[in-house]
Formats: sequence, structure tokens, C-alpha cells
Amino acid sequence: MKNFLKYGAIGALGIGLFFGKYLGRWVVDVFDNSDTRINNGAPYVQQYMNNCDTLHLMMKNFTKKLTHFKVKGAFDLSKDDNTADLHKWQSYFFDKKNNKYFCISYFFIMNSMRSQMYGSFIYGVNQNGTNIIATVNK
Repeated sequence: MKNFLKYGAIGALGIGLFFGKYLGRWVVDVFDNSDTRINNGAPYVQQYMNNCDTLHLMMKNFTKKLTHFKVKGAFDLSKDDNTADLHKWQSYFFDKKNNKYFCISYFFIMNSMRSQMYGSFIYGVNQNGTNIIATVNK
């Protein structure tokens, strides 16, 4: 009986250490990080679009800026920090027709920076004299 209790306690400790790591991360994710979870903006898209105008803009003499940042991801047992790295590519330009400065922001996951789609998209839009149709918030 003594050996059964000793080995049972060692086995329970091993199982507790193994599953406690994942259970502990889940508890922290649910209770401590509830305000940093991924937001679902789908219900607000129509409201945002109603407050926007569609403009025809010409991108001339623009400047580019590339930054990266982390966002909170969905809970994943295989990751310790549950974050995703994103690239934020911004193009700043002045449109003479509207007499305003504009900033266009693109967001890509970090792994896609070397993909063909990423390069083609940025190259196709960010050319001097490109005419674009943009949805701009008022």
C-alpha cells in the first residue's frame, strides 16, 4: 500500500506538471487576458462603411513606411505567448484634387513578406502616378 501511494503521488505529480502548464496558460488567457483577445468587427463594418466616402485619388510623390508589431492571437496550446507578428505597410501622399494628405495602411502577416502576392500587391499599388479608388473615412 505504501508503494502504491508513493508511485501514485509521483504519477499524479508528473501528470499535473504536464497538464498544469497547458491548463495554467488557458486559465491566464481566459481570466487575465480577456480584454486583449481578438475582436470581431464584423457587426460594425456596415456602420463604418456608412461613415465613409469613395474617392478617386492619384498617388504621386508618396513616402513609404514599414513597421511590424504583435497582436494577440486565439488561444493555442502550441504557443507560449499566443501572439502573431504583423507587418504594417503605410504609404503617405498628397492629393491635389482633394487638397488633402492621405495615408494608406496595409496589414500582412510577417511570413508573407517574401511571398509573391505581397510583393505584387505593394508594387502594383505603390507606383508614382497610380490612380486608385479608395474608401476613406470622413
